Amino acid sequence: MKSKQELYDILKQECVNSKKQVLDILKEEIEEENKKYELYNTLINNYDNQQIVIAIEEMSELQKELCKYLRTYQTALITNIEEITEEYCDVKIMLEQLKQMFCISDIEEEEIIKGKLKRTKERLDL
Repeated sequence: MKSKQELYDILKQECVNSKKQVLDILKEEIEEENKKYELYNTLINNYDNQQIVIAIEEMSELQKELCKYLRTYQTALITNIEEITEEYCDVKIMLEQLKQMFCISDIEEEEIIKGKLKRTKERLDL
């Protein structure tokens, strides 16, 4: 049987190893995020206002797929869920670029979203 000190040492080492794993994962996520924003910067620098046009086009494509969904919803012939997902992701990428182009901070974005959700909640008397 192991002593309390040995058990403590084992647990402590497991905790240290877990922390290292978490830090490695976070580091990888940060590196991926940085690569994504570097690509956005390149696109914005190379295409400037053209990215706004592309954002509008992508939103239009999502709108088209959502309309198609609504048309086919009642007929049980819904076949465009993958297309909706694809267009949603395209719009999300473009929104991230617009956020970067117009220097919208995460804090500013969160505050505005919280305010809008609060107002919606108040309108619904929740």
